[in-house]
Amino acid sequence: MEMLREKTSIIREQFVELARVLPEPMLLINSEGEILASNKSVTKLLNLASKELDNKMLFDVVTEPSDKVIQYLQACLRSRQMVLGCLSF
Repeated sequence: MEMLREKTSIIREQFVELARVLPEPMLLINSEGEILASNKSVTKLLNLASKELDNKMLFDVVTEPSDKVIQYLQACLRSRQMVLGCLSF
């Protein structure tokens, strides 16, 4: 369990390093839809602090029905490549 937490922490740090320089709103989420990290563009868009988004569920911040969000997350899980899509806030 500790190894999983460590790996998640490393992935989160790598995401934050990459996402902070990109202008596009970006979220790092796990397979259950929990928000693990975000970049400044998302926090500006939602008018929330990064800490307010951490550990929230994606379903709580988007306007799409939860079944559509689940379909998208499942498509992402099945692929090792980027899956195009968009969500409305």
